[in-house]
Amino acid sequence: MGRVREFDEEKVLDSAMQLFWEKGYEATSLSDLTSRMGIQRPSIYSAFGDKKELFETALRKYTMTHASEARSRLQNQPSVREAFRAFFENLVEEEYSVRRSRGCFCINTMVELAPHDEKFEILTREHQMYLAVIFQETIERGIQS
Repeated sequence: MGRVREFDEEKVLDSAMQLFWEKGYEATSLSDLTSRMGIQRPSIYSAFGDKKELFETALRKYTMTHASEARSRLQNQPSVREAFRAFFENLVEEEYSVRRSRGCFCINTMVELAPHDEKFEILTREHQMYLAVIFQETIERGIQS
């Protein structure tokens, strides 16, 4: 029987995602990850695989979370015009808020990894497609209303 994990996998994954988002893939060391995640290397390898697999898992989490938040923000407005206005105003507000600007994790990955890693080129393209579908659904809702 395997050992029970002594950490919250979602919480440490979120910590890794935030670190990768701040520093990028190449600039993030395993020491940075162990420090931020609060777990040791064997636990990282056991739960997530190597650094690249951990990054991929973090990027997938970001993609799903970002797409879900985008869909929710666009659906929770009285009109499509108001939905898009609020959506983009919120993006600008978040980017220029007190916290240090990090840009979009997916766009950062497109710049850093996608040009020379097919897997990340595909994953970042998928993220763009998710958002395009969400925008299209919202526009179609506006046309119908």
